Amino acid sequence: MPLPYHQLRFAGTSEFSLLGSMFEPPNIRGRMHAICALYAYTPVQERRAELLDALELLTLEVAHLMALDLLENGWRPTPSELSDKGMTVGA
Repeated sequence: MPLPYHQLRFAGTSEFSLLGSMFEPPNIRGRMHAICALYAYTPVQERRAELLDALELLTLEVAHLMALDLLENGWRPTPSELSDKGMTVGA
């Protein structure tokens, strides 16, 4: 069974390559299109609310994957960026 994405990215070796792995990237675009199409053709308000919740979860998943990618590629917030948000380094 393939490893989850977050385990692949931090498997402990800098020589890891996705090219030879069984990793399949999440089909975010396809999932988003499906949710939007279902929302457009669903007349039941309760179901539309569930679809909006699914879209929100998908958006959070994308943000999480972007954050992992940024951190893996060396990005770190500067102290001034953290202080603007009321945070401190190491918090």
